[in-house]
Amino acid sequence: MPNQLEIVETQALNLTAEERAQFTDRLITSLIEDHDIEHAWAAEVERRIEEIENVRAKLIPAAESIARARAATSLTDAQRAELDCRLVDHEVNPNDVVAWEDVKSSITTRLKR
Repeated sequence: MPNQLEIVETQALNLTAEERAQFTDRLITSLIEDHDIEHAWAAEVERRIEEIENVRAKLIPAAESIARARAATSLTDAQRAELDCRLVDHEVNPNDVVAWEDVKSSITTRLKR
């Protein structure tokens, strides 16, 4: 008989990728006990949003961003494979993107939790 963790894991793995990402974010957030860190990240996110909206940030294409992340950091094989999958997906579906307003709305909603 499966325990509660196994049941939740099975259910979570049946979610879409976006739903799993949201669920993961909520789980990680539930572990944060240091509100100073939480507030610091919120301030940093707000600063970055302002830089984007005031055209002070240099935006780069997704493929270049992925390539830079791959080159700049020490990655596990699983992380490298994930970046490769994302790059291929972007190359196959270049118009499958999320509008900035939707990204911003999602971020600001998470910050208000």
